Amino acid sequence: MTSTLYLDRASPIHRLNPVTKLVILVTLIVVVFAVPFWWVAVGVVVLVIVPAAVVSRCGGRLAKLGGAILVPIVGVLFLVQGLTFPGGRTALWEWGPFALTVEGLMFALGIGSRIVCLVLASILFVLTTHP
Repeated sequence: MTSTLYLDRASPIHRLNPVTKLVILVTLIVVVFAVPFWWVAVGVVVLVIVPAAVVSRCGGRLAKLGGAILVPIVGVLFLVQGLTFPGGRTALWEWGPFALTVEGLMFALGIGSRIVCLVLASILFVLTTHP
């Protein structure tokens, strides 16, 4: 059993200098958290992280690890923010003091997309960088 997530592959991503990959990782995270639109994080995932995973041939492992980490986190985020967001006005569903609001779901989408980008980029860095 190995104590690392690194996958030894012969790809251009694997051959990059680890400092270069770390600078790219930090840049992606700064951009995603600095721009206040959820679609920027989705764009980074679709246009940068997914192609890099395909080129590095780590896509399957990235999807498996990312899914295991992100599904519970994003699920709870949408549930909690959707039901308890304090500025929610447009209710989609109500039950007692809880109301599933459009504003809460949009807030969860913004935070969730950033978390997905951060986690997937970090996992891809670990999968492609020899310790």
